[in-house]
Amino acid sequence: MQQEQITKMEDYIQRNITMATSSKSAKNKRKQLERIERIDKPLKDLKRAQMSFSIEKTSHKEVLQVRDIDIYVGVNTERKPLLKKISFQLRRGEKVALIGPNGVGKSTLLKTLIDDYKPESGVITWGNGVTIAYYDQEQSTLHPNNTILDELWNTFPHIEEARIRTVLGNFLFTGEDVFKKISALSGGEKARVALSKLMLQEANVLIIDEPTNHLDLFSKGVLESALMNYEGTLFFISHDRYFLNKLADKMLELYPTGALVYNGNYDDYVEAKSQKEKEVAGLLTRE
Repeated sequence: MQQEQITKMEDYIQRNITMATSSKSAKNKRKQLERIERIDKPLKDLKRAQMSFSIEKTSHKEVLQVRDIDIYVGVNTERKPLLKKISFQLRRGEKVALIGPNGVGKSTLLKTLIDDYKPESGVITWGNGVTIAYYDQEQSTLHPNNTILDELWNTFPHIEEARIRTVLGNFLFTGEDVFKKISALSGGEKARVALSKLMLQEANVLIIDEPTNHLDLFSKGVLESALMNYEGTLFFISHDRYFLNKLADKMLELYPTGALVYNGNYDDYVEAKSQKEKEVAGLLTRE
């Protein structure tokens, strides 16, 4: 849809930019075109991509224990609590979605789990044999001056080039594509590079922050299938209701002062919340 819109706008600009009667309109169209955030063209070939997340070794059944952690943000005297008394656990093979309102601290919690942030208090205990791979929605771990090939090879120097090229090929980076600079890539292309790195880690725990951002529908579908078949533990944030319904077997709802676990996917969570609200309303009526 976006590609058709862009093509029509470019055609209009080309036909009218030099004409006195419609030059102003064409210039306005050009400004609109410059403001459009480009997304990748639909990658139909990605349907045939062999995307899978394998694990090198199995973790212990108790994957993660989080007990009463407080997370503060800010510097020195400006530090203030973001999250307080957060407790939950993850077990091997679970696919748990972290949900809650924007700004509550979901991404900060994930970064605390991987030790990017230190909790003010409380305990985070990872189980025996756990290996963690983290996907950052901002792709901030990618190095702008690297080529795509170097980005992966520098991270996995022990893996032969043929294997790296095969994985990149699965994400539709073929031939000369692998020599593109990270800085020249679109949001969707950067996401696919980050997912390539995630796949090569063969970790038994995936911590993923908004994996479907920037991805086209075909990419989302392939990623969804790969994660559904993943045998490790998945802890993820997503605002995509369809993605949540397909993947999650538990929902962890985050509040500023705690976290509640709901069994099932997003629809099950909505139903459980609705039922709880009805019960509370019934109690208030009786009182």
